[in-house]
Amino acid sequence: MNLQKLRLGQLKDQARIVKAWIYLDMDGGGIHQSYNVSSVSDQGTGKFYVNFGENMAADNYCVVTGSYSASSISRNFAAGAYPRGVTYFEVMQESSSGGGFDHEVSAVVFAE
Repeated sequence: MNLQKLRLGQLKDQARIVKAWIYLDMDGGGIHQSYNVSSVSDQGTGKFYVNFGENMAADNYCVVTGSYSASSISRNFAAGAYPRGVTYFEVMQESSSGGGFDHEVSAVVFAE
């Protein structure tokens, strides 16, 4: 199968593959890279909705998130995704100081 010729519509029904991913700069809302993401919307400091280009079949998919700390920032970060819907998920990021934090974050969606 020639993967370069597969379209999103052909992939959306395949199991055990990445259904969407995003590399997002939360400080300004810029999408660096993405797949099956139509847009993002700012929901406040450290929170963004990630909107799918093609909806998920159900809202019980897995979202794996990650973020990093620049060397000038001496805090730990946690990133997560909740709530989830068939059209979007919310990605959030908090620092060890307890508040929301806008920084770069990545998320990958796996689904049936």
